[in-house]
Amino acid sequence: MLEIKKGEVPLKDSDFEAESIQIIPAKKADIDNLIRKAEGMRWLRRQGMAQMRAERCAARFEDARLGNIA
Repeated sequence: MLEIKKGEVPLKDSDFEAESIQIIPAKKADIDNLIRKAEGMRWLRRQGMAQMRAERCAARFEDARLGNIA
């Protein structure tokens, strides 16, 4: 029997139920696909950052060309 001290919240059985956690036996192909997808997302993010950097440089160049140097 668990002793419950004053001020403690007693644990319920529902505290130990993991409804959101699912353990699915994974095949190697599934794991490879997940890794490939993560690498693809990283590549896309890197491309997006390069695109933003290029746009900022172009805007800065345009400002300098027009004489709006900040």
